[in-house]
Amino acid sequence: MALNLKFTPEISVGDIFKALVVIVSIGGYAGATYLQAERQFDAVDRRFALLEQRLEQDEKETLDRATAQREHDAKVSSSLDKISDALGNLAVLVAASNHESRR
Repeated sequence: MALNLKFTPEISVGDIFKALVVIVSIGGYAGATYLQAERQFDAVDRRFALLEQRLEQDEKETLDRATAQREHDAKVSSSLDKISDALGNLAVLVAASNHESRR
């Protein structure tokens, strides 16, 4: 299988066609690679945007939960203060009652 190459200054239609096929093939490969990379970047951008949206939603939920917890803590503290005051008043009443019954 010997290659029969002839180098001549003549350019035939077949040579032009071969060169055109090589150029179109390389251009097509480059274009397809570019489009595939572009689609992958778009997919990554969409996933990134979705993750940012989820992060913002989680941050909002965390802030809402913290606010609700503070409100709950304030209500519990207020209730405990009222109970403490009521127990203090009860202790005074019981002590006064015991003091009067000893007389």
